[in-house]
Amino acid sequence: MEFLKAKLKARDSGGVDIDFMYNPTEISFTRTASWAYDLGHRGSNLLPKVNFSGVQPYRLTLRHVPYDTYEKKTSVMEYINKIKKGMSASADLLRPPVYTFEWGETKYSDYVIEDLAYTITMVLPNGTPVRAWVDITLLEVDSPKEDDLLSESGQTERSNNIPILERIDPDHPAVPSVEQVD
Repeated sequence: MEFLKAKLKARDSGGVDIDFMYNPTEISFTRTASWAYDLGHRGSNLLPKVNFSGVQPYRLTLRHVPYDTYEKKTSVMEYINKIKKGMSASADLLRPPVYTFEWGETKYSDYVIEDLAYTITMVLPNGTPVRAWVDITLLEVDSPKEDDLLSESGQTERSNNIPILERIDPDHPAVPSVEQVD
């Protein structure tokens, strides 16, 4: 079986792909449901009546992504700076790029880098950082498909771009797949 590396593939023309040196040791998905309640309206248990307001976007967290340049004696910051760049607005788009997380045939679209944390774990005697653990949190965003058309009224017409939910494992919650409902 071929060993495939995970990467963040830029969906925008101005974005740069981020190839991981090694694969993440953990991937987690989180999503929060929003509830609205009025403290003045109480049920029989004196708890507030609640109304479902919707859901927040998924957060996909890649934990413990190792970077190691000890053998080459070069700085791991070369790799980490590329991730940092993925959090900066480009001159063309005026926002950071949208990414697809890919690992072999598994793909999750559309995400932006929301959070980056890294820990330098080894430094050469000359001060060059050569090992690091990186954690990246991606935030799901609504992104138009490439084939969206501009209508005569000037409004963007979008197909139904709702992610299909599929179960990766029966014991884990459903997560968005890359397939879209048209």
